[in-house]
Amino acid sequence: MTEFEVQDNCCGGEPGGLCGAGAVVDGGGLNGARKILRKWPCDKSPIGCEGDANKMNVNVSKRPFKYAQCEYVASEIRTTKTHKHMHTRHKPCKCDQCEHSSSQRGTLKLHIHTHKAEKRYKCDQCEYSASRPSNLKVHVRTHMGNKPYKCDQCEYSASLPGTLKLHMRIHMRDKPYKCDQCVYSASRISYLKVHMRTHTGDKPYKCDQCQYSASQMGTLKLHMRIHVGNKPYKCDHCDYSASRINYLNVHMRTHTGEKPYKCDQCEYSASQQGTLKLHMRIHTEDKPYKCEQCEYCASRLSNLKVHMRTHMGVKPYKCDQCEYSASQLGALKLHKRIHTGDKPYKCDQCEYSASHLGNLKLHKRTHTRDKPYKCDQCEYSASRINYLKVHMRTHIGVKAN
Repeated sequence: MTEFEVQDNCCGGEPGGLCGAGAVVDGGGLNGARKILRKWPCDKSPIGCEGDANKMNVNVSKRPFKYAQCEYVASEIRTTKTHKHMHTRHKPCKCDQCEHSSSQRGTLKLHIHTHKAEKRYKCDQCEYSASRPSNLKVHVRTHMGNKPYKCDQCEYSASLPGTLKLHMRIHMRDKPYKCDQCVYSASRISYLKVHMRTHTGDKPYKCDQCQYSASQMGTLKLHMRIHVGNKPYKCDHCDYSASRINYLNVHMRTHTGEKPYKCDQCEYSASQQGTLKLHMRIHTEDKPYKCEQCEYCASRLSNLKVHMRTHMGVKPYKCDQCEYSASQLGALKLHKRIHTGDKPYKCDQCEYSASHLGNLKLHKRTHTRDKPYKCDQCEYSASRINYLKVHMRTHIGVKAN
């Protein structure tokens, strides 16, 4: 006869479960059974659990299975194998609907209910709902700003230990979730799902004040600042303010002159990647915006809008030193160089300088003898289009003044 004590139900170390694995045995018969109460024997348990067990006298031929790293004992060897996962933190049981994993199948089954169960616990500050009150309590931390789980490598903190574990992948560069359409990889499956919208074009988050839509809720929230006029990011060099920090960062390049985005076909550079993409249409001859009143077409919608002023005669930009006015601000800035005498574009082969880059390019043809404008009626060629136009009058009999 051998005497040992184990528990009736197994919680596997999960908070809130019953303790133990097996039955309490003391020798004797079922009629002599009595209730006992004992604590969970493993020091890995996150809480001090208590559970009922029947103390019964039976014949025992084998010793119970004990785990070598703690005082845990079990009636079956498979139970000790499951218990081992608590020490190794191995979680072989994966949820096929989210990133959750657990060390025991039973715990996974409980988790699966979160996908199927009714979510009757509602947050009174947002639309969040949960199937368990404990999940709701954790969620409320997002409103309270309570983030007790700290990263030991940076200043990041989280309201959930699982969220901190996901964050740690940034430091480990662990990105197990791969996009099957490009080289993108992510540390979280949720990031990959959002990324996939760049391939599908899905933008489920709609603005209720305009036609804007976004692939992420956070992007929509940032957009909404346009409507409410919330621009918390201020420039300390001028009156500029922005609704996003990245807008302010881009704006600062106007003060620093930084233009990190380079064209690989010419000397053009831009402060924004989007501006460079628009510029590239010059080389690809992609001009999707057509004028309805003439043959003009543009690579940008803004350029077409400016062009339409030539039909309407609108010239809102006035020179404060003469009667000159322009349809574009850039044209006014160039004009003002006449008054200031500013000629920033220098020829590297002679002393010539110009107020316009285009004039410098034309001048350089005098050195290269490049004459790209050809007459289709004789062998004449010119370095400038206006020279060719004057020449064409000799064929049609028009005398130049």
